Amino acid sequence: MHVARFGAGFMTTPLPPNNRGPQQGRLVLVESKKIQNILWLTPEELQAARQTKNQSISLNIGKIAEALPNIIARTISTKQEENADVLRQNMAWINARIASHNKKLTQGIAKYIAFFVAFFSKIFPALQHIFPTARPYEALSLPEDKLNASVPTPTPLSPSNPTSTDPLKSSMIPLEPLLPPSQKERSQGTSLLDEEGEKITGSIEDNPKDLLNKLQFDPTFRLSIKQCLQPKQNSLCNSLEPLSRALQTFESYPSSFQAQKGFLQTLLFIEKNRGWMENREEREAAIREGRVSVSHRHAHILKIKGDYVLKGRKEDIPYTIAFDRRTGKVMFLQHQLNQGFFKKVKKVLRLTEHDLLAVGKQTAEIKLAENELALAKECKESRNVAKLEGRLYRNKQDKAIMLTEAPFYDGGDLFDFIQNGGFSRLSQRDQLAITGDIIRGACHIHNQNIIHRDLKLENIFLTHEVDPNTGRVRLTAKIADFGLAYKKRPQEAPPHNAGTPEYVAPETWSGQSQNEQSDTWAIGVLLHLCHRSQWPYSVASKNPADLHQAGTSLQSKPIPQEGRNSIPGVIWGLTRPNPAERWTLTAALAIVESL
Repeated sequence: MHVARFGAGFMTTPLPPNNRGPQQGRLVLVESKKIQNILWLTPEELQAARQTKNQSISLNIGKIAEALPNIIARTISTKQEENADVLRQNMAWINARIASHNKKLTQGIAKYIAFFVAFFSKIFPALQHIFPTARPYEALSLPEDKLNASVPTPTPLSPSNPTSTDPLKSSMIPLEPLLPPSQKERSQGTSLLDEEGEKITGSIEDNPKDLLNKLQFDPTFRLSIKQCLQPKQNSLCNSLEPLSRALQTFESYPSSFQAQKGFLQTLLFIEKNRGWMENREEREAAIREGRVSVSHRHAHILKIKGDYVLKGRKEDIPYTIAFDRRTGKVMFLQHQLNQGFFKKVKKVLRLTEHDLLAVGKQTAEIKLAENELALAKECKESRNVAKLEGRLYRNKQDKAIMLTEAPFYDGGDLFDFIQNGGFSRLSQRDQLAITGDIIRGACHIHNQNIIHRDLKLENIFLTHEVDPNTGRVRLTAKIADFGLAYKKRPQEAPPHNAGTPEYVAPETWSGQSQNEQSDTWAIGVLLHLCHRSQWPYSVASKNPADLHQAGTSLQSKPIPQEGRNSIPGVIWGLTRPNPAERWTLTAALAIVESL
């Protein structure tokens, strides 16, 4: 057997749910002149880490496997047992991957490929590196000769060991910087140097936003600050105590919370003002002084918004803070996402239940809102359709208001993602996965006899989820906004045609009623935008006659050189101007899944 080396690759074999390791990030190796460590990073943290100068990030599982035992040994030798325990769990997870890989090499055609590579590599050793996935690997073990302390047996990953699969804890592995001796003594000592404390204090007071943004998105910098804020420090500055508590609170929330801009900054404000917030008399005084407001709907909820002024000093608060008037306990944070003609949408971080939501409030066109909610609920079984919950209530003026709640999708909408170049930077594998998600979601909607009528980039949302087929975390697409959708019913005429002009099918401009084929055309148009970053036809004019002519001009477009069984071929088939020739979504999905 071969020991896992730099060029090692393991087969992507799905492992049981309790053996896949943390699902809220990627296992990476961080290296620089001072640092070498293994940790789980969320996609947002990974992007921030890649932008950090003088360090390299590797996702190569073989390189990670090669470095991990030595890092564990170093961690144990420096008496950081808690960090070592987490790293051992990572080693157990990699060993589970190795075991799964080795088992697969004994089955099916992989067995014969492995035999071929093993036999001929004796003559041509380079074959081992050309076919890294066709050879078995030995399980990782700790280098006993390098340890200064006894090493317990690595903790197995099992349902009885929740820490190993809990993304809340296992995705937050602190780095251990390899500091020069003078800095090591400082970080492990019992006092914080005055100049160090003054420097951090000044940064917090003079320019807190930049410092807190760096703290939030740079795990390496966060660890160096945390080491200066150890509880053992006797001379810890008063202004740094709230920061220490805020960092503790920040790291107790899931990665989806940690990725929200301004989250740490708001937590620091809460910690700095917790004293008066939890004092009943001071809360009531703040109400009288106008520093906090009482919720119009719930008299027991107090809110702190925007620029907060206390003792002549103004502080910018990214989120509105809502807390209980009776106890002072913070309930949720929120800020406005967007506002349309009929609806306001706010992002809400519900701290007590660890929920991240997009909450909508609609005061007009209530019947449309009720229809949207009903149709969305009919499609809720699909993982590629956005979830939506809501209820209707009447305010004190007897005005009907629809409140809706949906999960907050951290990837934003597909329009912004493409505009920022995000789609083009994805691997071909992830581009195909998102393409399949969109088509799969539309198929599910049509199976419920629902016509969406407004499928476009702005109504496709992205979020990081575990792929049930592969067990890996990836961007997943979800179809949202059923505001123009309708359900086909026997002996009931369809409503008047509607939609976004650039995505409307040619036959709709001719007066035909919209149906499944109309949605199919829109899917073809948005997939063309995804994969080609341009419209399939000219949309310079919004005149219906011009758009109809532009759409029908695709009739003469030949089959792409890549052939029908390709993404260009699928887009070509879905944008046939003649609805009778247009491909079905089921046929398109079969091709995408085969690629």
